[in-house]
Amino acid sequence: MTANTKNGSFPLPSCGMYIGTPIYLDHADYVFQHTGLYYTTWVPEDHEPEWYLQKIIQEKQGNLAIFWDGGATTRCLKSMSHWLDLAELGLHTPEPDWIEKKFLVPGDWPEIQAHQQRFGAGLLKLVQQAAEKNLACYCIYADANPDWVRQVVGEPAFLGYNIGEVFSFELEKSQTEEPGTFREKALALQTDFTLQDIATAFSRQVKTFFAKKKQLGWNRFFSTTAAFHLDAEIAASESEIIPHIEGFAFRNLNFGMALCRGLYRQMALPAWGAYLAHEHYSFLPYSSPHKFQLLDLAFRMAYLNGSKITVCESGNWWLQSDHVPDSPTHQQPKIDQGALRNNIPSGYAHLVPEARKHYPQSNFQSESSTKFRRSIAEFYEFVLENGTPPGQPRAEIAAVKGRYDFCSQDFHPNMAVAAAFKLAEQNPSWYEGMPERGWELFRKVFFPLHPTLGQYQNRFCSGTPYGLCDIVSLAAELPGEFLLQHYRALLFTGWNSAVEGDYQWMKDYVYQGGCLFVSIPHLSKNIRRNSLSYGSDELIQGGDFSELCGVRIKQRGRQLYWVLMAENNPLGLPRHQRFGCYCTHMGEMDITGHPEILAYHDETFQPFLLKNRYGKGTVYFLNSWQYPGALDLNTGPGALHNGRGLIEELYAHIASENRGNIYITDDGHKPGAECQYIAWSFFPENDCCCMLNVDFQNPRQFRLHRNGQMHTVQLDPMQLKIC
Repeated sequence: MTANTKNGSFPLPSCGMYIGTPIYLDHADYVFQHTGLYYTTWVPEDHEPEWYLQKIIQEKQGNLAIFWDGGATTRCLKSMSHWLDLAELGLHTPEPDWIEKKFLVPGDWPEIQAHQQRFGAGLLKLVQQAAEKNLACYCIYADANPDWVRQVVGEPAFLGYNIGEVFSFELEKSQTEEPGTFREKALALQTDFTLQDIATAFSRQVKTFFAKKKQLGWNRFFSTTAAFHLDAEIAASESEIIPHIEGFAFRNLNFGMALCRGLYRQMALPAWGAYLAHEHYSFLPYSSPHKFQLLDLAFRMAYLNGSKITVCESGNWWLQSDHVPDSPTHQQPKIDQGALRNNIPSGYAHLVPEARKHYPQSNFQSESSTKFRRSIAEFYEFVLENGTPPGQPRAEIAAVKGRYDFCSQDFHPNMAVAAAFKLAEQNPSWYEGMPERGWELFRKVFFPLHPTLGQYQNRFCSGTPYGLCDIVSLAAELPGEFLLQHYRALLFTGWNSAVEGDYQWMKDYVYQGGCLFVSIPHLSKNIRRNSLSYGSDELIQGGDFSELCGVRIKQRGRQLYWVLMAENNPLGLPRHQRFGCYCTHMGEMDITGHPEILAYHDETFQPFLLKNRYGKGTVYFLNSWQYPGALDLNTGPGALHNGRGLIEELYAHIASENRGNIYITDDGHKPGAECQYIAWSFFPENDCCCMLNVDFQNPRQFRLHRNGQMHTVQLDPMQLKIC
C-alpha cells in the first residue's frame, strides 16, 4: 500500500498523496450540532462505520479514512456500542426508542458500563477493516484505553492521532491552570501581564496534554487547526507532529499552507497536510456557480503547495453546516439546549418525526452531498493518473514569525492578541494593531486576493506571483545554516520579542549570502506590547547594529510625515516619489558603516530606509520606531488607487532580486496584473513546475522563465498545468 518518504519516517501511498474523508460515528435522528434556535443539524444517515469504509472505495473518495468521534460516543448508545465492539461479544445493540425515550444514550443500556474496558476495541476493528480495503487511517476527536491504543498504533495502516483544535490561550479561564504566577495574574487580570507569561503558560498546557497522550500510548500526532499559534504548539509539544492546516477556517489558503511548509522544514517534521473545511467555512451559498469550483481549486492549490495529506472535512456523506443562507439544514427543526455541548437526545426526541421529513435534502443522496463526492473523486482520479511531485516545492523567501507573535491569522483590530480580551479592555495595546498589520503587507505582495467569486468575497484563493513563500518561526531555533540552505531572503513582518542570540543568527545568515529585511522594533526585547513607547534600553546589542546594518540606534527620534525616495534607488522608483503621510517616529541614529540610503525623511534628509552589505549578503534596514504595518498607507502626490506602499515596493524588489532560475512575469521583466492570478510552484526533485489559474472566469496569459528560456503560457479559468 505504501512507499516510504525520503527520510523513511512517514509512509506515503504509491500515488504520493493521501486523500481523505472523515467517517463520523454519528447515527440518524441525533442532533449533530446546535447553537440554539438558529443552528441545528440532524444526522440523516444511519450506518455503521463499515458502510462508509465500503463507500470510500465505491465512490472513489480517496485512500485515507478518518475516524471521527466528536462526542458521538457520549450521546449515542449505538455509537458507544460500536466503539466497544460489543458485537464481537455476541451482544445485540438495541435500537433507539424515540417515543418512549429509551436506549438513546450509553447510560440507557447496562452492557455499556459493564464493558468499559473495551473502550477502543471498535477503533482497532475499524483500522483493521480499513487495511483490508487498502486504506490508511487516523482518528480525530477520539480516544481509547491504553491496551487498545497499543494495538492500534501497531497497525501499519494507522497513521496517527489527530488532536484537532484543543489549545487556546483562554486567559480568563486560567483558574483551571495549576497554581502559580500565571494563574494569580490571570485571576487578578493585572496590567503588567507579559507575552512571556502567556507563552510560558501555553507551553505548559501543551506539554501536559501531550505527556498524557503519550502515556496512553499514542506516538504520532496530527494537529488540525486554523490557529496561527500552530508554531508555538508544535515547538512546545516535544512530539512528532504533522501540521494539518484547516483550510477555509484559515482564510488565505496559500498563507496557511506556507506556515505548515515552513514549520515542516524548520522543525524536521514527518509531513504536513491540508484539511479543507469547505462545507463549514467557504461561506458561498449553494446557488453560487463557484461553490464547488472553490473546493476543486482548493484541492489543486494543496497539490501544488506540497501537501501530502489532503482531506475534505465533510459534506460528502451528509450536510452538517448551515453557514450559508440557502443550506437545506435551515428547514430542519431547531432545538434550544443552550451551549453547544448540551446535546441531550431525550430533550429533542419529540422533534425526530419532523426532522425525518427533511433528511432527503441533506442526506447521502442529496444534490449537495453528491457534488461533494464528485469533487473528491475527480481530484483523486487526477492524482492517481498524474501522481504527486515528490518532496516539497522550492521557496526562495520566508517570512519570520517573531517570538511571542500571538496574533490571529487574519488582521482584525477588534481581536485581542493571545485572546487576552480582558487585558485589552484595560490596555488597548493588547488589541491587534500595527505590529499585526505587517502580515497584511506580506499577504498583499506574496498571496494577493482578488474578487474572483462574483458578488461574494474571496478570502481564500490567491495567486503567488513571486512563487511560494514559507513562514518560519522564532518559537523554535532558527540556525543560520538551515536558513541559508533553504531561503535566499528573510522578511520580518509582525511582532517580535528579540533576544540577544537573534543578532548572531542574523549575522551568520547574511554574512554567508542571505538577504534580510528588519526594522528597529524587530530588534527590541519588548514583551509588554508597548510597541510605540518601548525604550532604547530594550534593544538587543544596546542598539548597536553596526556590523549587520551599519547603524547604531540611540533612541526614539523625531516624527516624520513624508518619506522621499533617493536618487537612483535600486527599487526603480522615481527620485521624487513620496510615501506617507505616516505620522510615525524614526530612530535617532549614527551611521557607523557605509550603507546605501534608499529613502529619506523629506524635511531633514535623515535616512529612513538603508541597504547594507555584510559579508556576501545584504540587509535592508528600516529606520522606523514603529512596526512596518504602521506604514501600510500611501496618499502621497500622484498616488495610484491600486498602487503599492513603500514596504510593499520593497518586498516586491527583494522578491525579484532573490528569485531563482524559475519565475513568472507579465512582460518578460516583472510580475504584473496577470501574474496576480497565477499560483505556481517548482518541485526540484523531479524538475516539475505546477501552474494554476485561480481566476474562476477569465483565462490568464503570462511568461514562464525557466533556466534562461522564456515561454508564453495561457491558462483557462481554474486550469492546473504541470510541466
